[in-house]
Amino acid sequence: MLFDDSEKANHIAETYFKAHNSTKFMSDRHTQTLVQNTLQDFQSTAHITPIDMLTTPKEVNNIIRKTNNKKAPGEDKINNRILKELPRKAKMQLFYILNACLKLQYFPTQWKNGIVLPFIKPSKDPKFASNYRPISLLPTMSKVLEKLILIRLQKFQKANNSIIDEQYGFRASHSTHLQLANITNKITQNFNLNKVTAVLSLDIEKAFDTVWHSGLVYKLIQHNLPPYLISLCISYLQNRTFQVKVGKELSVKTRVPAGVPQGGLLSPNLFLFYLNDIPKSSKTSISLFADDTAIIAESWKANMANKYLQSHINVLQEYYDKWKIKINPNKTTLVHFTTKSKEKANINVSFNGQIIQEQKELKYLGLTLDKKLTFSSHIKNTLKKANAALNATYPLISKFSKLGLKHKLRLYNQGIKPILLYANPIWSKTCKTNYKKLQLYQNKVLRIALNKERRTKLSVLHESSNTPFLRDLIFSQSQKFYECSTQALHKTSHLGKLNPQNAPFKIKHKLIHHIVMH
Repeated sequence: MLFDDSEKANHIAETYFKAHNSTKFMSDRHTQTLVQNTLQDFQSTAHITPIDMLTTPKEVNNIIRKTNNKKAPGEDKINNRILKELPRKAKMQLFYILNACLKLQYFPTQWKNGIVLPFIKPSKDPKFASNYRPISLLPTMSKVLEKLILIRLQKFQKANNSIIDEQYGFRASHSTHLQLANITNKITQNFNLNKVTAVLSLDIEKAFDTVWHSGLVYKLIQHNLPPYLISLCISYLQNRTFQVKVGKELSVKTRVPAGVPQGGLLSPNLFLFYLNDIPKSSKTSISLFADDTAIIAESWKANMANKYLQSHINVLQEYYDKWKIKINPNKTTLVHFTTKSKEKANINVSFNGQIIQEQKELKYLGLTLDKKLTFSSHIKNTLKKANAALNATYPLISKFSKLGLKHKLRLYNQGIKPILLYANPIWSKTCKTNYKKLQLYQNKVLRIALNKERRTKLSVLHESSNTPFLRDLIFSQSQKFYECSTQALHKTSHLGKLNPQNAPFKIKHKLIHHIVMH
């Protein structure tokens, strides 16, 4: 038992270090030799930063102006508000420093230390250090330099279309809703074809914390990134440290042996490059949102769908081992979506020799998908989450609260309603019973906020609070989503079509876009 804050901080820091180091002994000799030789060849040559890639005072000032004042500062204690209030001469000095970093392809060591605040995960035992979620605070100055590098990295990504189409994470005009719409659209089409859709959701352990630095740089080289950007990324990743803060005590500085920096602006984009060469299969499709990976196989028989999955998994298993990516089979989920009640697979799907048991439902990107896409389980889970949020805010919205009605409704609209409406364009074709459950819940919250009796008419409740009925709001948002959002990308334009494959069948199972688009 640890009582001293300093001891707690060092113990948690040691736990986080072990998590970063958990894939150290993975990979194979051939891959490690290839990576090492490629990096040596790259670093043996001097790379010059093109003049047009240097920054300008205007660009630096725009980055500073757009920073969020509410973000907490890191070790440097300089918050964004202070940065905005700097006099012109000080901003020019900062410009010279940032320009020198770009020119020399150097990320200052003083900006590489993160202050980590551990927060206990919901419903977890606080006695165990692994049950604390790390929130990293990085120096404010480092984020300005990161933003400069990120702008150049994203410019390259866009010009070269570097990221695979299957990846929807951390990309403009992409969202969890679009990825979920793709998956549910495919399942619905297969319902009409009387096919089985097998979806395997893979769980990557500590995905961002265990990225192999040398392997990442190797992949950046393979993607033909400008050499000066690669050199900057190498400097950005090397010699990083963190300190855990408990109370007022800080742990000793601990080295980060692997992983992209938690809270770093560059981290998401670097991770996309790391997973960008994931193997594909002609018999299956793959859906990615950052590290959330779903493998989809379809066939008229569940056994054949499982065969397709297993074939792809065998290739993925080799890929993950090679690049030090660890999969947790216990959290990997397999579901067969089908209208055939008697359809069962006799052939198992396994990962690393461990059989993956078929489940009745799958949770992917926050949406619970049951076998027949009724979304009843999702609505049930949603109401549980909403109830937890209501219990937390009840003292503020009850009749005993001194808050005005405007603020009570704001708490509902910003804290509870988003939980009720999450991914609603995907599940909006659920049954009337589920809609009734959601509406009853909204009625309950409005009665509490307005301090009205149960006999109060629903129309009065909603008019008094200027709140639309949930069904009307959901239909409106779904229509907007499928008419606008899906048209933003060429790869999602098919979502507005009833039958993109021109298959000769009458559609029995429809999603909302089958109605709003026609």
